Amino acid sequence: MRRSWEPYIPWLTLCAIAAVLLTLYASDSGWLTGKASLKGYVSDGYGNNRVVKFTKDYKYVKAWGKKGTKPGEFNLPHCILTDAKGLLHVSDRENDRVQVFDQDGNYVRHYGGFAPFGLFLTPDQTLFVADGRAHKCLRMSLEGKVDAEWGSEGAEPGQFNLPHGIAVDGKGNVYVGEIEGRRVQKFVKR
Repeated sequence: MRRSWEPYIPWLTLCAIAAVLLTLYASDSGWLTGKASLKGYVSDGYGNNRVVKFTKDYKYVKAWGKKGTKPGEFNLPHCILTDAKGLLHVSDRENDRVQVFDQDGNYVRHYGGFAPFGLFLTPDQTLFVADGRAHKCLRMSLEGKVDAEWGSEGAEPGQFNLPHGIAVDGKGNVYVGEIEGRRVQKFVKR
């Protein structure tokens, strides 16, 4: 039976808008890196398989990427973040990896073994990943070393039905938004 995505369009649109605004806000304010000179980036994955770079004034600068599996190629780049060194981490969702680039789009490295539907980087450079295919979340280093994971497929608290977005607040609480579960779960830091 073919799955209809129509009921999820408002939720997907909201997630996409929030991701773009967070990326642009973080770039303009230097919130994530303390570097106010960073530019804005958008992962344009639904149809184009590219990353687009903008100035602080939202003017187009360049784009890079195409559909494929080689370094610098994507199969649904889904979200993007900037680390404290100014490197871009792009979730290459359907290729089960995160690709890392400099700010001009030059490939640096990749890490993976999971389907990164959502990414969030804390100020101390801890990466949180929502793995939508495995229905779990990961906490890891920027080199790809996993130090914690939780969740499984299901509808009970602590289980996930296609986790799509992830965020961490200033107290270390983790929030996970699910597409099929149509909910946001909060995990309190202990």
